[in-house]
Amino acid sequence: MRKKIGLICLSAMLITLAVGYSSNTTESIRANATAKKSNSEQKGRKRDYENDFADNIIDISESAVVSKNIVDSSEKISNDEASITLNKVIRGAEAEKIINEYNKNASTSKIPQLANNSLEYVIIEYTTSLSNNTKTTKDGQYSTVGIEVCNLDGSSLINENNDYIIRKFTLENSVGLQSNDSGSTKIVLTLPKALTEFVVKLGDNRNNLASFRVS
Repeated sequence: MRKKIGLICLSAMLITLAVGYSSNTTESIRANATAKKSNSEQKGRKRDYENDFADNIIDISESAVVSKNIVDSSEKISNDEASITLNKVIRGAEAEKIINEYNKNASTSKIPQLANNSLEYVIIEYTTSLSNNTKTTKDGQYSTVGIEVCNLDGSSLINENNDYIIRKFTLENSVGLQSNDSGSTKIVLTLPKALTEFVVKLGDNRNNLASFRVS
């Protein structure tokens, strides 16, 4: 009788273990399927973002309406819009010549020398045109807007070791702009010489930027 009871208990234990194993295996399969689905969705969203980003890139000399910070007489900042045209991009020996000439005549705020031979100066020149609805203020507005640089797919610039930190300097800009006025800005970047194609994003609000292809 004891043997029969023992066999019954053993059988019950084996069934419990089998059910538990089956349950764990099922949950594991479900978890793996969920993870694969999540990864697939993430890749899909990334492809959609890259496609949307590429579709919205425009070329040098084209114009777009972007966000522009407006400063009133009490130094309060509000967000408005302005038309931006990327006029030209100068790099290499020509850009270096312009920077050297600028530094020779500048008593202060000189552009720092390049950190190493793998880098070069890149001058971004653009025009900002304020709308006729821009609020008139005593001192007017600067022509500058925010600037970012990224790869053609919208991803961050990467060098061999880590994220590349772009150095930015204002070489020239217009001040005192009122409604309907236009002014030019020249920004100096230091970028790797090997970077032959990239995107310049202009605007003061990340939700309303213009992306220009440079190649």
